[in-house]
Amino acid sequence: MEVLTGVDREEVLGDDDTAKFFQDSRTRTLANAVADDPDRADETFGADRSGRDQRAYELEQELENAAGETLYVHSVATPIYQAGELQGVIQLIQDNTEVIRRREAMASLVEEAADGIGEVATVNDEQAASVEELTAVMEHIDGRADDIEARTEEIRGLTGGQRDDLDNTADYLDELAGVDVADRVD
Repeated sequence: MEVLTGVDREEVLGDDDTAKFFQDSRTRTLANAVADDPDRADETFGADRSGRDQRAYELEQELENAAGETLYVHSVATPIYQAGELQGVIQLIQDNTEVIRRREAMASLVEEAADGIGEVATVNDEQAASVEELTAVMEHIDGRADDIEARTEEIRGLTGGQRDDLDNTADYLDELAGVDVADRVD
């Protein structure tokens, strides 16, 4: 009890009211409940029956010790009979605080990892959406490029004919430049 509660050993030895060594409102222990009603402590104290012939009682509890720390304990209390008469109760208390804290820390790590995976998935989804948008834009540009190329060919065809006309006009002007206007008039 000294290790569990933080109360000096001398204060604990010989005292049957162990509940007072905890800082919560508890005034009775599982052992007290079993001593008061050895056949129905499960009903009166909220414990679970266990053990051979279901004569033992088990209970998981959070307790606050004298130092104000929350402890997680597992208690097992069993009535002791002699010649059919209740002689007493033995209660074993196991401090599971470290185990519970490790579980909580592990659960927290798992939750953080799950959150991280969720964030990565969200980023990946956003990136996938961005890639899809980019692909759509590129497809649109490719479609427009085909249109632009077709129009360019069309313009080349039109300007090609004009160029031929211009070349013919230029040849004619060259021809005219070499002709004496007076002879031409004649």
